[in-house]
Amino acid sequence: MAVPYSCLFLNLALLTATAYGQFGGGPEDAPSDYGGSPRQAEAAAARDNANLSKHHENAKILVLPGLLANKETKRVELLAEATGLEAETVIEFLLIDQSCGRGYESLLWSFAKPSDVHRALEFIGMKPGTPYHPNALQFWPKGERVIATVQPEGADAKPIRLEKLIWDKQTGTTLEETGLVFTGSYRLPNDSDFNPGAYAADVIEPKSVGSIFNHRLTVLDVPSRAPKHEVYGKRLVNPDILLGKHQLVTLILEPVIKDGQDRILDLQLAFTGDQQHPTILTKAGDDTPLAKGKLVTVLAAFEKLFKQDREIFVTLDYRDDLTIADAQRYSQLIKAIDTDQGIRVEPPQKGQFFYEAFCPREDMLDREARYAHPWELELSRNAEQAVAGKLLLFDSDYSEDEEVLTSQRWNVSDQAVLKKQIAELTAARADNPENLPVPNVLFVHARPDFLYGEIMGFTAGVLPEPSTIYVFAKK
Repeated sequence: MAVPYSCLFLNLALLTATAYGQFGGGPEDAPSDYGGSPRQAEAAAARDNANLSKHHENAKILVLPGLLANKETKRVELLAEATGLEAETVIEFLLIDQSCGRGYESLLWSFAKPSDVHRALEFIGMKPGTPYHPNALQFWPKGERVIATVQPEGADAKPIRLEKLIWDKQTGTTLEETGLVFTGSYRLPNDSDFNPGAYAADVIEPKSVGSIFNHRLTVLDVPSRAPKHEVYGKRLVNPDILLGKHQLVTLILEPVIKDGQDRILDLQLAFTGDQQHPTILTKAGDDTPLAKGKLVTVLAAFEKLFKQDREIFVTLDYRDDLTIADAQRYSQLIKAIDTDQGIRVEPPQKGQFFYEAFCPREDMLDREARYAHPWELELSRNAEQAVAGKLLLFDSDYSEDEEVLTSQRWNVSDQAVLKKQIAELTAARADNPENLPVPNVLFVHARPDFLYGEIMGFTAGVLPEPSTIYVFAKK
């Protein structure tokens, strides 16, 4: 079924005059050693041999190339080499595999493979979470928190929180010391044409162990909602704390909570058409409500949990009897608290919209300001009160001196007819090179008293995935 991306992605990709570029990665014509390469491999191997010799009979200690993990102290030590980036250099990664050539955008090279770092964190009792994956509407990296500390070589060297090495231009200070999230990377499908079954961060550039923006491949992600296009160019090497080029350091990883408790709390929140009890808050897998009734009661429960330092991940459940007007009202409230200092909304349940489908900006309807036009669907009721629709498609004609907006309209009686109509029109436009492709986006216009179930029943699966849907309440 069709589910929408975040408003942000549509606003940038569809409704603004300038789409953001692809950042980073270095010049395409860069020499093979453009990013430099580590030079301390021999010293790293010597350290590995010493660790193996010392701990080979200790089942509570794991020794792998470039790392040492202690199950008792719940501590992982990674041997790394500083890339030696200069002060105020824009960075993207905290730590990358030694075989990656992107030393020009990372603080450190790791002598431990990303998959081995993952294995070591599991060895000390941590569980991987869920990587950032915007195509699946997973906008929050999810997992247990890790404190990362850099210990430079030398008897007098003092440990440094990893965040202190990064200067944030937005805040005018170093990164907030919130730790990193152990999301874990993912495994490539067994039927993949490229390294089937491989740990993605081991084989796909940038082979990231730690990133400073949300990244699906990385083992350790930042705990905030920080897509690349929002933070790129704003996170720099701190000029007050510089590591020497090719300097050996130990990166120490420790769980924020070592007693086995989980700061993550998974909740489900239902929105119903019952005006007396429109919302129900429960633990995932538990039918016992933590809060039941008006949304203000549920928000108070959220606030109490947040003050207990819980990280609240919420799955929303929109019931079929909810009106579009109420769906918009609830969704706008959720959007206001879907933040670092509030809750973290999970991907939608199967067969439902992502909540931001009900939070469109009104200026998205300004057809003359758009440089591309989505499919639009106007829903109404016929004489028998059954739902009927009209499919609209606008085009901007630039053949004259000024833009001329044209439109076409087709009556569609139900979901099957709508799906067929869109597929046929898409194929016909593809046969004509003069036609621009229609974005895989649908704007739905309906009266505020239409029900959620009616909208879903008419629009489910009408666009190929991934797709974007926004619902506008007619005034």
